[in-house]
Amino acid sequence: MNRQVLIVGGTGFIGSEISKEFLRLGDEVTLFHRNLSEGAYKNSNVVHLLGDRANPPAELKRRNFDVVIDTCGFRPSEFHILDSLVTQHYIFVSSVAVFSKNIPQFAIESAPKIDEDGLDLSSDYANLDKHQRYGILKLACEKHVRSHFGNSSIVRPSVVLGKNENSGRLAHLYNLPKIDASIPLNSERRFQFIDVSDLASLITRVAENHPGKDYNLVGPSLSWHEFVQTFSAVFNIKNVIAGENETEFPFWDAYPNTGIRSLTSNFSWISQYEFKNLTKSLLQFKSNYSSSIL
Repeated sequence: MNRQVLIVGGTGFIGSEISKEFLRLGDEVTLFHRNLSEGAYKNSNVVHLLGDRANPPAELKRRNFDVVIDTCGFRPSEFHILDSLVTQHYIFVSSVAVFSKNIPQFAIESAPKIDEDGLDLSSDYANLDKHQRYGILKLACEKHVRSHFGNSSIVRPSVVLGKNENSGRLAHLYNLPKIDASIPLNSERRFQFIDVSDLASLITRVAENHPGKDYNLVGPSLSWHEFVQTFSAVFNIKNVIAGENETEFPFWDAYPNTGIRSLTSNFSWISQYEFKNLTKSLLQFKSNYSSSIL
């Protein structure tokens, strides 16, 4: 397509996969990130601009981009250096954590958000739990993006898994004791994820559409029991992973089933998309990280 594409945080887990998708489409890709550290995504066909969100290179503001994808904004204060960017379409990667915990499963994009839950926001969010803090900060970023980039789109993925996943959650799960481990197996609890390659592919399609929309980009849902069974099969775990206390489970949502969201259905290219199943996603991860997890 030969568009000028900027990816903020382009060498990370999500950003590097998005980079590959735009390169595959024939676009010219620029990655803005902090350093070319070992393991960072390197490709001779991309331009690397080094710096952080508080200290961007001057060249960044001189460029005109057709599409900007921001994969790593976490606080509104981190956006002021990007406000002067010239772009036709600013895409912000947010999270389904921005939704209220009081809404039913499979809520659409316009459902109430976490700022309607009556949270105490008077102490810099220190009193909030991890889930609430993440959600309220991502929502604040969404509002900043909307107010400063009229030509913006918001994408909200569920938990992202797959190749090069680097949060440590899968390794943590593998290394938990296999007897009486803190893994909830309540069949009523649901887990929803999206493979990173599916997320990247769908974001390239978002970039082809007009700005101004919100997109729930969420993949399959399955029970906690199905998740642990699949994980055990992929990693050849013979003993039973079981338990009642959820505190150590790395994907635990403190609000049962509230993280299950409706996939955007306004576009056939989303509603008819064939997502990778959990087995394929975990195998992709295992093929890259077997030495560190096994």
